[in-house]
Amino acid sequence: MKRSTSKCSFLSPKMRDENPDLSVSAWITRAKCCLLLLVYLCWGSQGQPTESAPSITSVTVGGSFQFPFTTGGNQSYRVELKFNSTVLIVTWIFQSSPFINVNYEGRVKILENLVQLDNLQLSDSGFYDLYVDYLTGKRGRYRRFRIQVFEPVSKPSITTECLGSNVTLACNSNKGTNVEYVWKTAPPCGESCLVHLGPVVEIPQSDAPSSLYYTCTAQNEFSNETSDPLELKLCSTQPAGRRWTMILFAVISVVVLTGAVICIEIWRKGRTRQQQKYRSS
Repeated sequence: MKRSTSKCSFLSPKMRDENPDLSVSAWITRAKCCLLLLVYLCWGSQGQPTESAPSITSVTVGGSFQFPFTTGGNQSYRVELKFNSTVLIVTWIFQSSPFINVNYEGRVKILENLVQLDNLQLSDSGFYDLYVDYLTGKRGRYRRFRIQVFEPVSKPSITTECLGSNVTLACNSNKGTNVEYVWKTAPPCGESCLVHLGPVVEIPQSDAPSSLYYTCTAQNEFSNETSDPLELKLCSTQPAGRRWTMILFAVISVVVLTGAVICIEIWRKGRTRQQQKYRSS
């Protein structure tokens, strides 16, 4: 006798009449398949994703982001928000108090048809999964978000260093994400005021007028700040030369003065010895 397979299939009346045992076995298999299908329709589809396209959003540090969801009428539902698929941020069942992760207390708000996350920090960059499960058995909803948190730049400062015939200008902004630097000269500056891209620029003093002003702009996707203008003649080799001359003059003066004092002391002691010798004789 042939055994029936586990496929969910139907038998024709002719096959049932020719082989009654096969007909009973097939009907048992069919009943199992129908039961599995019923279980899936009642419980398995609940909370399954219906929206999978991620939404990429950039937010500044300290800002807020809202995760909208659809309730589907007056049905009872549960909302769940996760960070990077593992960290549960909040779970909320309709008309009940939300459960909020202790690490997110004071930052999560449940508003009408949305979850709001406040005071975003750089560490909050990543993926967020929003689930809506209907307690009535209706197919749930799912949506994934991607948030990139940026820090605005601060006003940059310029430092100078004079090495030989070159002047090195360095620009630095203490705050900011993905900071880029742009050097410009104050007008009039000919065809273009742009000098250099990057935090450091070297300028030969022979190629630039001493009265030229330079500015540095720090910028990223959200903000930009410009430094105070720097006059290139503020970084000159002449003041450094004068300082070294004055230092050398001071050292020589001290040496000469010390030598003179020593010579006078030696001469005074020698004269004193001669006077004592003359008196003793």
